[in-house]
Amino acid sequence: ALLAGGIGGGGDPFEVREAVGGRPSLSIFKSIEATPHLQLGRLTTADLEPRTGRRHQLRLHAAALGAPILGDDLYGAPSGGGAGASLYLQSTEVRVAHPSGG
Repeated sequence: ALLAGGIGGGGDPFEVREAVGGRPSLSIFKSIEATPHLQLGRLTTADLEPRTGRRHQLRLHAAALGAPILGDDLYGAPSGGGAGASLYLQSTEVRVAHPSGG
């Protein structure tokens, strides 16, 4: 994800526990690279891992840290339109537990 702001952590993974829709939720955030930005102060490339499956969980957790996902018009970091007017969040891995436990 590309975040509009800094998240700290010094490159070490850290937990974000913030209720989503009144239900407990947990995400793991890890800062990969931070770059100065004139309008936003800082852009941070980060790995985000949801541990619970709440709707908009990663978007809400990033916003709660003060670094919403770039392009997130709903939770605070609009991209400004143009060709790149979308949420800067991409999946690199998807794991699903098989119903039979295999």
